[in-house]
Amino acid sequence: MYRLIIYFYIFISFFVSYGIVRSVKPKNWIICLAVTYWFTISPIVRSRVFLSINPFMHITGTPWRIEWQITSLLLIIIILKFLSGRRSLSSLKISKIPKYEIFFYSYLILSIIAVIYHVNHGNMPKRLEKINIFYYYELILFYFVLKKSIDEDFIKCILKATIYMSVLSTIISPIQFHIDSYFMRTDRMPLAFGTHQRSSGIFQYGDQHAFIATVAMFYILFHAKSKLLKVLSVIFISYGILYTFSRGVWITFLAVIFLHLYFVERKLLIKIMKFVLIPGIFLLIVFKPYQPDFNKYLEGNEAMEERVLSDTFTPRMEYNYIVFNTILDRWAMGYGSLLDNETYYKMMYALGGKEWAGGKQGGIHNLYLSELFLKGTFVSLSLILFLLLFLKYSLSKGLKKNNYLYLLSFYYVFSYALYQMTAAAFITNYAATMAVFFMAVISAVDSNKLDVSEYTFIPESERE
Repeated sequence: MYRLIIYFYIFISFFVSYGIVRSVKPKNWIICLAVTYWFTISPIVRSRVFLSINPFMHITGTPWRIEWQITSLLLIIIILKFLSGRRSLSSLKISKIPKYEIFFYSYLILSIIAVIYHVNHGNMPKRLEKINIFYYYELILFYFVLKKSIDEDFIKCILKATIYMSVLSTIISPIQFHIDSYFMRTDRMPLAFGTHQRSSGIFQYGDQHAFIATVAMFYILFHAKSKLLKVLSVIFISYGILYTFSRGVWITFLAVIFLHLYFVERKLLIKIMKFVLIPGIFLLIVFKPYQPDFNKYLEGNEAMEERVLSDTFTPRMEYNYIVFNTILDRWAMGYGSLLDNETYYKMMYALGGKEWAGGKQGGIHNLYLSELFLKGTFVSLSLILFLLLFLKYSLSKGLKKNNYLYLLSFYYVFSYALYQMTAAAFITNYAATMAVFFMAVISAVDSNKLDVSEYTFIPESERE
């Protein structure tokens, strides 16, 4: 039954994608349909569950490298346009590129060098060499081809697809939490509290659901004219994100909302502080002697004790301490891998046991420290710089041009970058691939000189 639900989603998503493309009426409808369909089904077909139920395994291979397939299709279309004379070689000339793009390519190239180095020195199992290098090569081509293929219609289709995915995923989240944990589940089920599992909707993990849903929510806030629709969208999306039961996701979501209020809706932020936050704090202080003892309500509350109040910070800081305490010995290239690495095994065994030592459980819950420890300083710095430079670029462009397309990409990449301080989803992770995707959208807008004026919003200073 569960596999039929997944098959049905993949089946119905094609017709939804076709409906989206028909509503947009793009010039390159084949490209738009292919990419929109890829966008809607990629969190499903790249999952571990689908890997075991894929009926076309003999065609797609193991695993289903769907980013490679969509990249190959777009590359073939680009080549055909050259051969037919519809596109000149000048369009592929390397013009001036933004700084974040330079460090993005640097990160991928240095990562490839690090993998080769560690395999040759016995720090990484040989069997991991091809798959790691393939992913980095794939992302280089994925980004480049997308940048050359994206147009105005392409962007419209993707934004509509985010709403479809977010609405459906938000509807499914409470079903997974309250009724059936296995419903539309495509990956592991992290514990929320008691016997309840965290929800992830149609995505593999809750953070992936939250990042895409955040983009959809802000797209509605910028695009919709109805205030009621805006309010309902915030409540609806927040409701779905609540079911992820991830403190990192909640903090990230609230941080994005704060940034939006600070940069775009500052008057609203001031009103919230004046009429909600400050009075609330004042009342809390005044009536503190009369407040009931909340501890007795918290005791025995599984949700509060096991999810909200549990201390996962201390052990993670201990793992981070190990990184800082040992990285100087191999600061340039790092230690290579959590697998078959005797030094790392011994250090982690002292704190977390064999499962942690071998990378089968837990690990360094910080992408930047994890990259530093495994691949060295240069790789880690390149990763941090390309993320920071893109965030600065997209935010400044969005505010300068009053264009929310830049801000939507900023919100997604910021969500990903901030959340990775409490997790370690490598660049091959779906959420990371989508961060690269939204970066490619912004690069395409500037390099292809796309007309994105329809995403212009009225700045707060000019409103009545």
